[in-house]
Amino acid sequence: MNTDSSAAWHERPTWYWPSSPDPSKFKSKDAKSTESIRFASATPGNASDGQLNHRTSKERAVKHSPSQRGLLWVDAVGGFLVCRQASVTIGQAIPNTEVEIPVLGDLSRRHTVVQREGERYVIEPVEEVRVAEKRITKVELLHDGDELLLGGSVRLRFRQPHALSATARLEILSHHGTRPSCDGILLMADAMILGPDARHHVVCRNWSGQVVLSRTEGSALRYRAPESVELDGHWGAETGVLSANSRLVGPDFALSWEEM
Repeated sequence: MNTDSSAAWHERPTWYWPSSPDPSKFKSKDAKSTESIRFASATPGNASDGQLNHRTSKERAVKHSPSQRGLLWVDAVGGFLVCRQASVTIGQAIPNTEVEIPVLGDLSRRHTVVQREGERYVIEPVEEVRVAEKRITKVELLHDGDELLLGGSVRLRFRQPHALSATARLEILSHHGTRPSCDGILLMADAMILGPDARHHVVCRNWSGQVVLSRTEGSALRYRAPESVELDGHWGAETGVLSANSRLVGPDFALSWEEM
């Protein structure tokens, strides 16, 4: 992702600190590799190609909770809209919209619904939607790498890169922005993995290790880093909990989390 031209960085939160991490402040410890963690799906189910256990948008009442979405800002990488609902609606970014992913484009107010079913995702077209250049008229299963065309111009790519996690990513391929502005959308299931590997949900090529952000019983996020980090200006352990507005800094990385 190229953050130099990204509009997301014009909307950094006021608590964003642009300074680079100081490696001398951090002491490496023998932390267990987070790559070996087996992630469980946050939404149990066993969807199959022949039988999809889904609820249509008409059966689903849109419920907005301030703790269900958030903004993840990763220094030198980009900004990401994080949706923790099992089902999200994509639609036009109009005032007072209730859709989870508002797009600044020629879409209807509620254009399509993407829903997690077990470890897989389905898409329900409310208005015109094409998947892999084929127009769909009913609920369809999404596959890693599928390109979506909403209306006549809004293009997205669906990614589910990590085999052990149900979390997915929507990449914006067209020039359209979102509200709030971001570089991509993360559909968080159990956890989000940030690191240098192409399988990670947020690819941070200059990082030496990885950070895992996972759900807690409440609305907060728990972090797991390969070594001790600085949390909100104070020295912290390899694991901890991010507050509604948190800043996490390691020897070669920094990120900020803001609940919406």
